[in-house]
Amino acid sequence: MRSVRTTIALIVSAVVLIGRSDLPPAGAADPGPETRVILSKLDSPRGICVVMGDRQASLARNLADASQLVVYVQLEDAAAVDSARRAAETGGWLN
Repeated sequence: MRSVRTTIALIVSAVVLIGRSDLPPAGAADPGPETRVILSKLDSPRGICVVMGDRQASLARNLADASQLVVYVQLEDAAAVDSARRAAETGGWLN
């Protein structure tokens, strides 16, 4: 059984910040149908968004690109966190 300290450390490291506060650039790529549906249900394109289990952080990146949301990704294991963090860092998404 994991200790409380280990569990807290895993949770803290699992939260990957990939939000941007700027508007998407003119002519930006289409974010895709899933992202469009999600954004169409929001009252505002700004705020905080939590995406659960997005191992490649693709939905999170699309949401950040197509809105002014600050997007957090919650993942269940350290390997998934490392993979998502590398993808976010490579794409210039980490603040």
